[in-house]
Amino acid sequence: MTRPRGTRILILVDFIVGIVVIIIGIQGLVSGVGPHTSATEWYAVSAIFAIIGLLSVAVGYGLWKARPWAWLLGLWAGVVYVILGILGPWPLTLVGIVNLLFYYFTRADLKRYLSKAPS
Repeated sequence: MTRPRGTRILILVDFIVGIVVIIIGIQGLVSGVGPHTSATEWYAVSAIFAIIGLLSVAVGYGLWKARPWAWLLGLWAGVVYVILGILGPWPLTLVGIVNLLFYYFTRADLKRYLSKAPS
């Protein structure tokens, strides 16, 4: 089966977001303690960012290789991004984009492509 058109965009977004978030996490781990936080909080948040970035890259890779686990992992990554969007200083447009990604993850063509629904 050929890759659905929207999946190509989703793969690109996952790779770009993942790499950017990994860089932010590593920068936080290397740069030291930030303003108004303890060292433990700073390093924990930086490590969480690096892990979330790896999660996004894994989703992008799974979608690229059409792995069935990418569907569930992508939904979980979306949940994490929505929670971060609500709790953190993220713009609401990020939450809106993640909601569009959730919508796409529920589409039949993506599920079929990843073998989550019968053809």
